[in-house]
Parts: sequence; structure tokens; C-alpha cells
Amino acid sequence: YLEDQDIWRMSGIYRDVYLFATPRMYLSDMAVRTDLCSTYTDADLMIKFTVGYIDSVRTQGFMIFTLFDANNQPVVEKIRPLMNLRPHTNRKFTFRIAVKNPVKWSAENPYLYRLLATMVNEKNQILHTTAINVGFREIEIKNGIFMLNGRRIVFKGTNRHEMDPDKGFVISKESMIRDIILMKQHNINAVRTCHYPNIPLWYDLCDQYGIYVWDEANIESHELRPYCAEQPEWKQAHIERGMNMLQRDKNHPCVVVWSMGNEAGIGANFFALADTMRKADPTRPIHYEDRGKDRYSTVKPPDFDIISNMYCRKENMIILHDSFPPRPIILCEYLHAMGNGMGGASEYWEVIKRYPRMQGGFVWDWADKTIRKHDSSGKEFWAYGGDFGDNPNDADFCINGLVHADRRIKPQTLEIKKIYENITCRPHDIKKARIWIKNNYSFTTFNQIKTQWELLRDGELIKSGILAVQNILPGDSALVTIPLNNTDLIKPAEYHLTLRFTLAEKQLWAEKGHEIAFCQYKLPVKEPIFDDLSDATGNPVTLSESTDRITVLAGKVNYSVDKKTGMIVSLMINGKEFLQAPLRLNFWRPPTQTDERDRNGMMKWRNASLDSLTPSVKKINLYHDNQTMVQIHCILDMLSPEKKRIIEVIIVYTINRQGVLAIETSMLPDPLMAETLAKAGFQLILPDNYNRAEWFGNGPHEAYSDRMQSTYTARFAKPVNDMFHIYEVPQESGNRTNVRWFAVTDSIGNGLFFSSDTLFNAGAYHYNDWDIQKARHINELQKSGNTTVNLDYKQNGLGTATCGPGYYPAHTVWAKEMHFTFFIQPKFTGIDVQRPGKLKQSSLILPVIKISQEGKDYSRPTSVSMDFTADAGNAKIYYTLDGSEPDTTSLQYTGKIAIDSTTLFKAKGFRNGYNSFTSIRRIINNPAKKISSNIIPCNREEQSDLWMLLDGQYGMPQIQQERWVGFNSDAEITIELHKPSHIRKLSAGFMQDKWAIFLPEYIEYRVSEDGKKYFTIYKIKPDLRSFISKRDFILKRFTSECTKENIRFIKIIAKSINRNLYSGQENKQTLLYIDEIEIN
Repeated sequence: YLEDQDIWRMSGIYRDVYLFATPRMYLSDMAVRTDLCSTYTDADLMIKFTVGYIDSVRTQGFMIFTLFDANNQPVVEKIRPLMNLRPHTNRKFTFRIAVKNPVKWSAENPYLYRLLATMVNEKNQILHTTAINVGFREIEIKNGIFMLNGRRIVFKGTNRHEMDPDKGFVISKESMIRDIILMKQHNINAVRTCHYPNIPLWYDLCDQYGIYVWDEANIESHELRPYCAEQPEWKQAHIERGMNMLQRDKNHPCVVVWSMGNEAGIGANFFALADTMRKADPTRPIHYEDRGKDRYSTVKPPDFDIISNMYCRKENMIILHDSFPPRPIILCEYLHAMGNGMGGASEYWEVIKRYPRMQGGFVWDWADKTIRKHDSSGKEFWAYGGDFGDNPNDADFCINGLVHADRRIKPQTLEIKKIYENITCRPHDIKKARIWIKNNYSFTTFNQIKTQWELLRDGELIKSGILAVQNILPGDSALVTIPLNNTDLIKPAEYHLTLRFTLAEKQLWAEKGHEIAFCQYKLPVKEPIFDDLSDATGNPVTLSESTDRITVLAGKVNYSVDKKTGMIVSLMINGKEFLQAPLRLNFWRPPTQTDERDRNGMMKWRNASLDSLTPSVKKINLYHDNQTMVQIHCILDMLSPEKKRIIEVIIVYTINRQGVLAIETSMLPDPLMAETLAKAGFQLILPDNYNRAEWFGNGPHEAYSDRMQSTYTARFAKPVNDMFHIYEVPQESGNRTNVRWFAVTDSIGNGLFFSSDTLFNAGAYHYNDWDIQKARHINELQKSGNTTVNLDYKQNGLGTATCGPGYYPAHTVWAKEMHFTFFIQPKFTGIDVQRPGKLKQSSLILPVIKISQEGKDYSRPTSVSMDFTADAGNAKIYYTLDGSEPDTTSLQYTGKIAIDSTTLFKAKGFRNGYNSFTSIRRIINNPAKKISSNIIPCNREEQSDLWMLLDGQYGMPQIQQERWVGFNSDAEITIELHKPSHIRKLSAGFMQDKWAIFLPEYIEYRVSEDGKKYFTIYKIKPDLRSFISKRDFILKRFTSECTKENIRFIKIIAKSINRNLYSGQENKQTLLYIDEIEIN
């Protein structure tokens, strides 16, 4: 009931259990507290101890307290008499020792003293000794800021479960040290012991190595919340668990916050526990956060010492900061690191760094909680929920670590190291290589850090040196000048200046020279102008044509284009075929675990058939320019399996004398068919002997637009085998960002060279996309025997939708007009490849038409206007209102169009035989004048959001889907129409998810002429049991015919089941999710 954590269920004894004996007079308890003076220099060491005496006669003795420093030298010794001890009693004593200017403990400088307590009887015999580590430090919250030793600190933290892939919950000292060393090396300074007190040795190691610990009580009722937190019979259980933790761990300087538990709801028992803990230890703040779905909102947090809304959106953090002073805001969970995810970390920290009271957070979580297993053939894989025949299970939801289960690092590990780094830079005058360096440590000075600089030209190192930097104090900055010469930047090229900060001396957790931070800047130097494609010299370009192909021969290179698909089906160099499959225009990626859950991710991509589009040519033209260049113009549609056009595409292939191919692509998705794309680009399948990747761009590890802070720009080379990071559940991986050029070659350097007219994304791996997305474990993923190469103009971000915010809009590939060009050319051993220059956009491509409406309220009539998004010369616009494709016989646009009903507009521009893409927009003009409900939706801010029920856009089966309107109790929705109407059909859609959203147990539709007297036209009690045999997302639409006329008012009534059908729990708050109401 109180141990319902999201973790494996295991039985057995997995921690040490022991008995111990004491003398008749013994030290039964000792608590130490360090109180620093107002200047945080001198300290009082406060000692509270309890003496137990179990003999039958009175006695006396004394205690000797000796404080030793880190070199085992005595600092101070004091004696406390023990007078008149009565038989069979426990007697408490308090003792104070003044210590002059002790070295202060912090995670940056974890200096420990040793306090030896010796009990001596009246005969001067030693009866009992014990020793504990003492760290002198003082915790305060001043003006809403968490302070340590008088200075603001920032928690750059992670949550950590105790889990070993081979030994389960049995954790060794060596594995704990390995965890701490990895954390420290990656700038992590804090751990939340989710969701129970850890092994005692863990705290000793955190004291020693320097980790701030949020110590958490073993309280999590999860599915029962808030029942146990509210019921009086559970009060003592809450208090015992919290106080047992406090009593055991109270003397550890690393413990800076008491956390009362996790996800158990809010109730009186937690307030009772907080009061009890504060009385026992007034020196540490109290933390607890769990308000169910309110955690994502800006509702007032509970009155504990820290605001820590888990997975809070960055914009809501600002609202919480402004609305609820004076408490620090520290997220106890954020950045869910599941699979290839954890996108958006830098966006979080841009906000955190702006507000002093925002003081960090704890990533969920440290290591993947998987178990090492072998299949029947002996192949190793990482097992998760369900792999042992266990049911129910949490599937892959425990695979969410910054590191793998065996502690191999991930790209996410490197990203958090960069985000958490304690040294930042800011350009002052980058032309003169002058840069501000800021020391963001709280206690570390710059004399412990070595600074190196590097100058790169076109990604290659040309100069480097050591920079002498003054001893910057914590929180201060210094302006430095990197000693570059005028001659260093003469050659036109792309130059980057990199500063790297390393440890000047060996530390307990890292060797001398370990890199702790870096920064990089592009220098404002004139870049080279690359030659135009038409300037190439060489043999004439020849063109041949058959019934199904167009073939172009340019020197040693031969290209063939399929007339039906418009795709390149053959690319031969010196008679050797490179393409193992046709070039593919690609808008899909093997879904990440976040893609599967993000409202703008896999569900939308699958609904748009992005995983199964096929190209179909509508028109193809050839242009042969005096044998110096050939152009092939292809106008095509990307069709779904149902032959619906999803994306319109124009591709212009240009081949010059040296065999350089330019692929100029323009595209416009149908907004009614596709809202977002996984990516936009091309995919090539090459023979697997092309196994070397080289690129000039961001690296060395994989990156995405919302997770690339840890990469830097340079020239890199890797085996293709090393380009793809294998996650426990195979998924999209291996992307590189901000690429200038990308090459894939064989072992001697022959292959293909790819570039673009803009920065692009690229990747290569020895797998097939369909095999990646089909495999659910790494042993199921087989190499394809080929090399897959991805060239992407856009690649969607990653987000954290597995638990938290999804893709931020800036990192979402929206389905809209795009123009991009890729160049492909042969690469030969020992010959430098010259990147081609930009192409002028083909005259074949007309600007897109923008369809605009006036009056955006769904309830008001509107007019529509149209115009080109750029100069289109004498082009004319033609449009249709019935969904058909416009041509020059359709209606010609001459001015605003008034409409009084929902209308589907399609418009196309025409000029000199060329036409633009088809612009499509459905203008909603529904019959409703007003819509209201009995309660405000639980996932919306205002009643006005109810209009989403009538916006013509349908919710998809995802809990975070923005179309749905949710209610946390019975819902009654009232719609008033503009005028009395004859309604023929009325329907509403409902969703059921895997957790707490259920279909209604009762649905009723009513209609009225005057809003007073209603007639029931439909009612139903769905058989909900038939929907729960398999936990899954379900969409169900309930439709009623109607014969009533003169209807002005409609009521949709839906009653919540108010019990969880999956767990069987009665009186459990369940949710109703509704969208879309259709009135016909």
C-alpha cells in the first residue's frame, strides 16, 4: 500500500540484516548539528546523545569527544561528565563544542572531519566508542533562495533507484562508487533517493565524494492516492516511515532536504509527518510534491518548503515563481530520459538561469532499470516488463535512465553534462576573440581549473594554446582575449574558436585534465564562394530515354530516374552500382519512445501514412543545356496506400559535366492530411562495404535540434557501426545536426559526398528502418547487409512526452511549405571534393497561396481572402469549394469571398503553363452561437476552450492530444445554435486510455426549442467491461439520428464511471475525454 513505486517487484533480502550487542552502559544515540556564525566562519558543533544503562545500581562516567581533521590530526577535545545514571534508563544529554573557522563542507569541497565519541566508566575503563563523519555546513532558505554556508546553490540533480542489471536490488560498494564518479564527471551534484532511503553506505560515499542528497521516505501509494494520505488509520505509518529515515540519516552532511515520499496524493497525514520532522530536525527543509494532474498546472502548491512540480512546463515555472514567493523552485522530477529522448533540456535551463529562486531539478532518472538476459541462441538483451511472463507489467516504462543499466553512457549523459556545467562563456567582441568567462560554481575558484583554446578552420585544428586566466571567484566573471594573429584568419573559410576547461589537478572522482566545460563560437570571417554547377568542365553530359527511365551520363557517373515515381533508381560510378534501392523521399523515422507518446508524434505521422507513402509522377520534363547540364523536372504526389495525396512535390534534378547531382525539392503537405512530419529529406541505401562516415558539422555523438548543446562543430570521422546508438528498445538514432557536408566511403576512401545549400541533418547505419521499428529488444535487431544514409532538411526534435512536455514548437517539423537542395557527387581516394554553390530557385516553382479568414471565432460567419506568399508576377489564382482540384476552368479569385457555412477551400496559382501547389483550408462556420458546460474542463484553463469540441478537428488516441476536452466528473455540455434548425444527426466522440480515462457509463443527448423544455433523443449505457480486456487507447463515437425540427438548444450528458476498471478501485476519480461533437 505504501510501496507502490514504478520499479520491478522483487522478493528476498537484498540489504544487510544484523544484530549487535552493547555493554551495560552504552551510547544508544548521537546526533550532531553544525551551527555556523553569522559570517559563516566559526561554528558550534552541537551534540545530542543518549546514554543507555541496563544495570541494577546507579553509576557514573564521562564522555570524551575528539574532533579530528581530514589528516587525522586532533582539532579539539572535550569531556562531558555522566553523573548519577539510574538503572534501566535512557538519559539524554546536550553538549556544545566551539570550533574556530572549520573547513566548510559542500558538494564542491566535501571536507570531512571525524568525531570520535568515547564512553568511560567511573573506573576509567573504556566501555563504548563510536565515530561519525562531520561536515560543517549550514542550510537556510533566505528570501526564497536555498542557501548553503551563506551562498546560493543550484541542484544539478538526478533521481536514482537502487537497481543492478545482474543482481537486482543488491547493490555493491563498487557500483555505488562507480555511480558517484560518473555523476561527478558529468557535472551532477545532487541525487534524490527515489523513492525510499538508500543503503546506509550510499550516504557515507556522498559525504565523501560530495553529492547533495534529497533523502526520501518509503511512501508511495500511487494507484490508491490520496486514500492513504487522508485516512487517519494510516497516519502512524506515514510518521514512522519518515521518522525512521530521519533518525537513521540525520548525521550525514550530504543530506540537505527531507523528502516525505512520492506520488501518494496530498492529505492530512503528510502535514502531520512534516510537523513531526520539523520538530525533530529544524535545520533541513521539508519537501513533498504530488497533486496528480495539478502538477502540470499553476494551482497553488502545498505549503511545504520547496515548490517542485514534477515535469512542470517552463512557462508554468515562471507563473509559479511569480505567484508563490518566497520559496525556491526545484523540480523533483523533470527531463524524462526515456529512450532517445530528453529533448528540451537547454530550454528548461534558459528559464532556470534567469530567476534566482529557480534552483535546478532532478532528471528522471539515473540508470535504466532493465535486467540482463539471454535469448535461446545466447544473444544478450535487456529485459523489461513482460519479458518474464509477468502480467500486469509496466512494459518499457522503467527504461528511462541517463545511463544504460550497465552504466555505459548515452548521448543524454553528455547533454546533461553540458547543461549542468559550471563555467559559461559570453562573447564580448568575437571579432577580436574577446570573451567573458563566468565562474558559476558556488565555492570553487578558478585556480583549480585549466583553460585551453583551439582554432579550427573548416572543422580542422590549425592552432591551439593554454590561456592564462585570473583566479575568478565564485559567481564572478573575467574578460579574456585569445591570442590570435591577423594571419590566422586570412584564408576564406569557416572558423570556430573553442575554449575547453579541465581539472588542473587530480580529484577523487577524476584525473587531471578531465574536461568539465567547453564553449565554441563561430568567427565572423568571410567564407569561400563555391562554383556554380554550370561552371564545371569535363566531357559533355549525354541524355537517353526509354519507356520507363531517363538516364544521364556525366563523365564517370550515370544516373537513372524512374518516369513513374520520379525517383533516382540507379547511381553508377565507373560502372559500379551504388543504390541498393531507389532514392526515397522520406518523411518518417523509426519512432522513438517519446514519438509514441507525443501528441504531435507517431500517431499523427501514422494517420498521415508517412510510413507508407509512394511517389506518383504527374508531369515530367527534360532540359538539356548545350551538353553542359541536364535538368529533369518532376511534378509528383506522395500518395497514401488509399491513393490520397498527402504531399505535393516538385523535384528538379540537375546534373553537370563532373557528375554532380543537385536535387532541388519543393513540397507542400495537405494540411487536412498531415499536421506534422517526422522529418523531410531523402534516404539512400548503399552497399554495406561503404562503412566509413565523415562529416563537417556537429559531433562527435548523435544530436537533434532540441538535444545538441553537448556537440560542437568540427570535422569528424567514424565507422558506420559507431554512428548508431543502440537503445534497449531499438528506435530512431544516429542523427547529426548542423552538417555542412557528409561523406560515406569504403575503407580506402571511395564513395559519395553529400552537401546542401543550408545546414542539414545526416546519419548512416547498417540497419533497415522497418527492422528498427519492428524490433522491441536489441537481440531482435539484425543488420540489413546495406548502409542506410539519411539526408534531412528537417528532423523533428525529441521532447520528453513519455512524462512531461512534448516537442517544443520550435523543434517540431510542421507540415508546411518547404524548399531545400541536396548535392550528391562522387568521392575518390586522395582527391578533395569541392562543395558546389547555391542554385537559383527554379522558375518552375510558383509561390504558395495563403488562404486567410476574417473572424476567427468559431461561432461567427466569416469571409475568406487569398494571396501569394511571394511575388508571383502575372500568375492568377483559381479555387474550388467542393474539394475538387482547381484548374484554369475553376472559379477565378478576384476578391474576398463571403461564406455562411463550413467550406473546404482549395486554391492553385497558374502562370505560363506552370502552377503552384494546391493550398487547402477548411473554414469552420459551425451553427453554434454559444457553448458551455457545468464545470470547467480539467485539462483546459477556460470555458472558451470548449469551442475545441466544435472546431472540425478530431482528437486522436493519446492522453496529451491537444484536441481533447477533459472532465474530472460528470459532464453536461450545452450548445445554443444561431437559429432554429432541423437536426438530422448528432454525435460525440469519447476516448479511453490505459490508466484513468474511461468511456462514460451513461450517455444522453437532449434537444430543446427554447432551452427550457428538453426532449431526450438518445441514451445508452455502454458495456464498459467489453473495452478493458486489453489496456489500450480506444476511440468510440456515439451517434443518434434525429427527426426534430426547430431545434435551438442541445445538451450532451456524460456520466463518469467513478471507478477504475483496471484496478477495480471504487470511488476513484476517473476522467472523461470528449471530442468532436458533430451537428448535422
